[in-house]
Amino acid sequence: MTTLNRLSPVTLVTYTLLIGITTPASAGDVPDWAQEQLLTPWYAAYNAENANDLADLYTSDAHTGTASGRSEIIASFESDWAENDISCSGAYDGFQIVGDLATGWGLDTCIETPKSGGESKTERTRWLAVYERQADGTWLCSREKSEPAD
Repeated sequence: MTTLNRLSPVTLVTYTLLIGITTPASAGDVPDWAQEQLLTPWYAAYNAENANDLADLYTSDAHTGTASGRSEIIASFESDWAENDISCSGAYDGFQIVGDLATGWGLDTCIETPKSGGESKTERTRWLAVYERQADGTWLCSREKSEPAD
């Protein structure tokens, strides 16, 4: 078991952010690969309600919300879409790379429309994701947390 697997998501995120505190990132510091290989495909897959493509952006033991592992992550996304059509957009507010770990954070806006009809509602969410560099050099999300934005 690696050190990364033994750390709780909160500890891991805190550790990653504290290490990077001496060189804070701004939105302009977000690497192109993070946008092109992670964030843009995430929103495209989510808006297309494609849980399998979303799961491909996560490590096999990833944690997001209350879901752990790809099968739970797929089920969680599918549950999101069961009663609502959801369209989301968002961007990184910052990004920090520390060795084979990276942390990205941002804000998204989602419009939820009940499939049964009714009024749409807009929700804004702050999120933080921890990415791990894989043996082939690609990056996958291993931890993700979000909360409603004020």
